[in-house]
Amino acid sequence: MSRDPILFLEDILEAIGQIQQFIEGMDQDEFMRDQKTIHACMSCFQIVGEATKKLRITWKEEQPSIPWQQIQGFRNALAHEFSISMSESCGTPFRKTSAPSLPPANISRNGWPKRTRKTDEC
Repeated sequence: MSRDPILFLEDILEAIGQIQQFIEGMDQDEFMRDQKTIHACMSCFQIVGEATKKLRITWKEEQPSIPWQQIQGFRNALAHEFSISMSESCGTPFRKTSAPSLPPANISRNGWPKRTRKTDEC
C-alpha cells in the first residue's frame, strides 16, 4: 500500500520543528562543538530533502517561495558526499546562505491538501 502523500508534508514540518528544538538557545560556536546536535540536524535535513522529493509536483508549484531544488540538493550532498560536514561545506542551521531556508514548522497549511485516509497502519 502506498503512503498518503500528505504524510510527507507532515514529515517535513516535524523535522523542521525538531531542528529548531535542537538548536534552541545555542549560538553557532556551541552548535559546532556539539556533535550529537550536528548529526541530529543532519538527519533531519536528510528527512526534509527526501520527503520533498516525494511531494506532488502540483503542491510544490503552489509554494514557489520554498527552494525545493536547493533543499533536495542539500539532502543529496549530506547523503552522498561523505567528505562534507555541516561546518565545512553545507553550513549550519545558523548560516542562512549555505543551508536552504526552510519554512517554519508552524507554516500555514492553507491551500495544502488534507489527509483523506489513514494509510500508515500495518
